[in-house]
Amino acid sequence: MEDPEAKRLIFLFPRNGGQYSDLKFLKLLKTKADEEGKELLCITSRLLIHQILKTQSIPYDTRLKGADAELPVQTLPDYLGVQLAVPHSALASSARPARDTPPAEGEHPANIDPAEAEAPSLATALFSSQPITDAPPPKSIRGLVFFGLLGLISTLVLIILFIVPQATITVKPTLSAAPITQNFIVAFPESRVPSSEDLLPQIPGYYVQSQISGSEIYASTRSEYDIFNAVGKVTLYNETTRPKSFVPSRLQADTGEVFRFAETVTVPGATTEAPGAIVVDVIADAYDADGKVIGKRGNLEPDTKLFFPALSEDMRTLYYARADQGPFVQGDQLEKRFIQQADLDKAPESFLETFGIRGLEGLKANIRERATTSDLDLMFLDDPRLIKKELVEVNIPEELLNTETNGFRVEGTVKVFGVLFDKAEIVRVMADKLRESTPEKNKLLALDADAIDYRVLESAAFDSDKWLKLSISMVGAQTLDLDSQTESAHRWRQQLKQELVGLTPEEARSRLVNLDEIEDVTEINIQPFWARTLPNIIDQLEITVEYDDMDQYDFPQESPPLETTPLSSPPVGEE
Repeated sequence: MEDPEAKRLIFLFPRNGGQYSDLKFLKLLKTKADEEGKELLCITSRLLIHQILKTQSIPYDTRLKGADAELPVQTLPDYLGVQLAVPHSALASSARPARDTPPAEGEHPANIDPAEAEAPSLATALFSSQPITDAPPPKSIRGLVFFGLLGLISTLVLIILFIVPQATITVKPTLSAAPITQNFIVAFPESRVPSSEDLLPQIPGYYVQSQISGSEIYASTRSEYDIFNAVGKVTLYNETTRPKSFVPSRLQADTGEVFRFAETVTVPGATTEAPGAIVVDVIADAYDADGKVIGKRGNLEPDTKLFFPALSEDMRTLYYARADQGPFVQGDQLEKRFIQQADLDKAPESFLETFGIRGLEGLKANIRERATTSDLDLMFLDDPRLIKKELVEVNIPEELLNTETNGFRVEGTVKVFGVLFDKAEIVRVMADKLRESTPEKNKLLALDADAIDYRVLESAAFDSDKWLKLSISMVGAQTLDLDSQTESAHRWRQQLKQELVGLTPEEARSRLVNLDEIEDVTEINIQPFWARTLPNIIDQLEITVEYDDMDQYDFPQESPPLETTPLSSPPVGEE
């Protein structure tokens, strides 16, 4: 961030990168980028993380485009020189222990049964034995006292209710990622799963195959050449003061081409003005120092430097040659290709590899097409250990052995075999596991079924016992649930209220936004209007939640226990 030359920062989130969607991290990242004047861009294909980035107004895209795709990529741990912690499960919430004793009866007016409070008492009717007279009615002092006290109590209650503050806090909860990993057994028809794997959930596996036929042309590899050697003139140089005689010798260019002169020559010694020099005719060899045909390569570029390969490195600086007497000409070669036995022997393996790849692509296309018409949501296990290729038929043109030709055609048929599993079963089991691991104060919103990562843990028994072990990872989305009726969720809410009582709105807001479960505080409403702090009684404090467009989330419903008996494979056929 503090690098003055970096104007844009591009973050690439990994496929299983749920820890980078943490709201605290994204808030700090956005704030720091704004302070430093940096432009941010996050690259991820996860729709859930798109929603989280959108809440922080951070630009995002699904892939790098244009010139950005050419930029070097560096992982965050390598750049920081540290190893980042990767969360593997949601943190449990803190909560106070439950009360040792239940609330005492009558502890609060809300605990008093209104029926008991208002039930009338029985009274005995009194009859007078005195004669009835027209005396004036006596004044009832007790009645005046009763109604006076009743009015006083009512007035005090109204005053207390008016004076005691009440507060409602509206919060926006954090949308956080909830990664989960689970091992599965994929059982195929007639499988024999060992008892040691009985505790793992089992899902049915299915076989699928594809057959493809065609032809391919392969090149002939044996070459014969009609070689025409290049000719030209070079100047031999002597940097010493003494004349130097050379018997017919080889000269070599730095690129490997070899040339020879056929006469014994003497190069005069150097003078104070220039090295000694003599011009000789040379002709190129058929093959260079590495055994490759020279041919056209012997037509050297002007002023090409040549050295004597028989001399030591030190001597080569004293005696050397240059092609400075005009162009070299006549260098050429005509190549002829012949089919050799190695070409025919290698053709079946190459055909199986080439058409195995094509058959695999056709197999995947067949599965995608069937997914649109089938009730099963099948997923192909694209693991080399589980993909089998069989060469059904191949026709090799043995009669073309040693024939002069640039290539030959091979025809044949290849079968490709693979395995599938039902993705819907995986999603149901993972949803149930995620429910078990989610804190009771949170609720699950979604499970990304389009981003299933799997790893084959055990495949050695696939051919013999017809079962596999997979490790499957998925990512869900969770948020705070203030409507949860569980005991631990209630304790968490009560503890939170206890921490907020008596605080000013600013202090309460600061306390709440520092919680992992809360992204923002949208409103704090205190009554009466002159109150400046939250009430000191937690029952007078209410916390409500404001959710963003919850209709877009659809977490899978609880599923019944899975069948552990493998199902029959569906008819797949051949293409």
